[in-house]
Amino acid sequence: MPLMLRSSPSIALLSLALAACGPDSSTDDPHCTGGKCDDAGEPDACEAEGRYGDGTCDGTCALPDTDCFLFFDDHAAADDWFTGFEATLAASESRPPRSLIPPSDPRYMRMRELLDRGWASYAEHRPVGQLDRAPELVVIDDPAVNAFVAFDRPSGTIGWTVMVQSGLIELDASEPAILGVVMHELTHAVDRHVLPGAGDRIRIHYQLEPGEAEPLGFAQDDEPLARAAISAWRKLGEEAGPYPVAELHGIPTGSDSLMTKAMNAVLQAAVAHDQAACALAIDRVGALSGFLGQRISPLDGLLRPLDDGERAELDRLSSDFLAAFRAPCLTGSSLDLFPLIAELFGVTVEEVLAEFDPADQALIEGRPILDQITLLTEDRYRRMREVEAMLMADTGGDTTSLRYYSTEEAADDSTVPVLAGMGLPPDGVGDFFITLVPAEGQAECAERLGRDEVPPYGDLIDEHHASCWRAYHVGAVAEQRENGTASARRRSHPGAAAAYQRTAGPRLPRFWRPSDDTSSALHR
Repeated sequence: MPLMLRSSPSIALLSLALAACGPDSSTDDPHCTGGKCDDAGEPDACEAEGRYGDGTCDGTCALPDTDCFLFFDDHAAADDWFTGFEATLAASESRPPRSLIPPSDPRYMRMRELLDRGWASYAEHRPVGQLDRAPELVVIDDPAVNAFVAFDRPSGTIGWTVMVQSGLIELDASEPAILGVVMHELTHAVDRHVLPGAGDRIRIHYQLEPGEAEPLGFAQDDEPLARAAISAWRKLGEEAGPYPVAELHGIPTGSDSLMTKAMNAVLQAAVAHDQAACALAIDRVGALSGFLGQRISPLDGLLRPLDDGERAELDRLSSDFLAAFRAPCLTGSSLDLFPLIAELFGVTVEEVLAEFDPADQALIEGRPILDQITLLTEDRYRRMREVEAMLMADTGGDTTSLRYYSTEEAADDSTVPVLAGMGLPPDGVGDFFITLVPAEGQAECAERLGRDEVPPYGDLIDEHHASCWRAYHVGAVAEQRENGTASARRRSHPGAAAAYQRTAGPRLPRFWRPSDDTSSALHR
């Protein structure tokens, strides 16, 4: 059974980068002013240098370079391509490949009609360069609500097709909500967010002052101290999880952290070897997960502050689980962390060792695998607490005051002019985000939105930000589009950014970088 899954689902629509307008383009993209968009540089630089259509994908050009895309002659060719992609994906996830829905199916026909209408507005209201053909559509027979675009690793290009799972088409949602989701995904392709490194290129980091109104991310200046603090927190959290609480005793959290993946693999191997010996550990991890789940906010997925009694209970539950996991569940286990990670990610042990700090290797050398995981996790948790303490000392704010503009936020923003151009509510995708808020948080989300109150921002590790916040945000972008241009704030804190980088330690291993995804989906 998996450890510590977050109770608040974070939607993974991979989002828009800083969109770019050509010098003569007519667009009402909210990011575009004065003949260019944000920091995309001179919008005609690639054209002047002959880089468009020269046979080499240039993902940094202002307008989409057609060399960055894999085009298909027809629907059948797109289906064939995705069938191969899905086979690889299914094998990596230890599941059977999913089947596809044919164009004759009413669900496909409905989605095709929506996509064609959406693309016509998209091409009119956002810069698409020489992308003068509608994307293909692949509909997957899968009841999960999801849509995505994908990077084709063999060719180094983006498949010019949108994958939509049948659950999204069948969802009881408004037309603007479904269209907004698909337009969001198109932005990931058009703005080349799925190319390696795109997320790092477009992030803008900043911090809110006490009592400050929520600004729009695309209009902000990147603040060095906020960048350093956010980057350190995200790096450490992607290894250990989002809840750096000492009473966890190094138990990793979150479903996507590196150490959670390792601990899950150890537990699954132990259960496969002797399920009876692991029965108590399974029972106790369930109790621990249940305790945490009740204290995770449904609005932002963050762990609420714990009182002394709750901390004592968490300490007991964590200790009980680790004791039962260590013995009898792992009695006699000869597993070692670095070979396990190598197997999980399909690399050699030598490649894993080359990516880890020698201090990490010394910390866990000769230890049982459970101790290896908890020692490394607690090290990361300790550093996350140090980052927060430094931030408080430097700025007077904690990590909840930090913000960053991401590809996800950018893709959300891109839906506003497209839906408006279709005569639909420009903040229509917000209706979809509200459906992603857990049931126990939907009433509170609705109340906050009704009062025009800014909901919690969410976990810094997750590029998507909290779903209720996203619903608020697209409304703010739509209002800004009506009323005028957002202005940048300028902040400068005296803290030393290098101190945060030293606290975070070495970069993430090359073989595992969840913050630099090369595909887009609604749910991780």
